[in-house]
Amino acid sequence: MASMDTPASTTEVIVESLTRAVVEHRLLPGTKLAEQKLADHFGVSRTLVRQALFQLSQNRLIRLEPARGAFVATPSVDEARQVFAVRRMLEISTVRAFVAASTPAMIRSLKKHMEAERKAMLGQNVGLRTACAPSCWATFTCVSRSSWATRCWHRSWANSSRAAR
Repeated sequence: MASMDTPASTTEVIVESLTRAVVEHRLLPGTKLAEQKLADHFGVSRTLVRQALFQLSQNRLIRLEPARGAFVATPSVDEARQVFAVRRMLEISTVRAFVAASTPAMIRSLKKHMEAERKAMLGQNVGLRTACAPSCWATFTCVSRSSWATRCWHRSWANSSRAAR
């Protein structure tokens, strides 16, 4: 892996990479995440891997079990319902903000994303399909210019993708 500037950025890269793997269904619920294998893969210390795993556990994408390790979380039916209920609220609010403040350029960008997503849905590439939807919502959230809204959407997308399995 390419060298990274700081431990914080290294941890962020690991978190982002593992989140993407969960969302894209390359890491399935219940999969054990071995610290040493991850450290070797990312070319970092186990300490940095532990920091990333802790962050992922805070986002409920993985669960940490004492003396057993880290595992990709397996959401319950009730948790999945809760995640989708929150996501519906975010979608409504985000679309309203977009409609109120969008420009012709933003609408063109959204149409481009929607066309790419439509094509991806027709194909067999799960990773591509999964990657398209968040970029569409990124277009919506850019209107708010809120890093908090963007982070909230990112977490919501990761959790709803995990819960949809």
